[in-house]
Amino acid sequence: MTLVDADGRPKETLDQVEVEVFVDHAHLSVSGDSVRAAVQQIIGKHVERGGDPFASVGIVLANRGAVHRLNKEFLSHDYPTDVISFRLTDSPPHEGEVYVDLDTANERYAEFGSTFEIEALRYVIHGTLHLTGMDDSLPELREAMRIAEDEILASLKT
Repeated sequence: MTLVDADGRPKETLDQVEVEVFVDHAHLSVSGDSVRAAVQQIIGKHVERGGDPFASVGIVLANRGAVHRLNKEFLSHDYPTDVISFRLTDSPPHEGEVYVDLDTANERYAEFGSTFEIEALRYVIHGTLHLTGMDDSLPELREAMRIAEDEILASLKT
């Protein structure tokens, strides 16, 4: 017997998302297992709350120049950013991509009393939360996103 949700989607596949991690940086990287665990947790919680499922999410661990170029080309923002997300499909199951600037994570982690890996994972988490529809354009929304990031990071620590 297959369990289904209210829309007839098989429940056992609702929170399953393929997560691919691509390293596009000359000398910095982050654990692919940690990245996958964070993304799967976010998408799983999103689906549990009634959000649309995702078929796949690609995480690209890149350099500052690559992320800046994407920000300029696709969002017309001619300035660097630490993370940028793209939802590639309009209807579920969704596909998305998150581009993380590892150079910024490497430069700023000490400022926050963190580690490079934790700072880079925060960017992965932040971008994935954007894919699920979370917004941080207002102070109260930024605070909610920061809380969500902290909860995911805390759950990943062993």
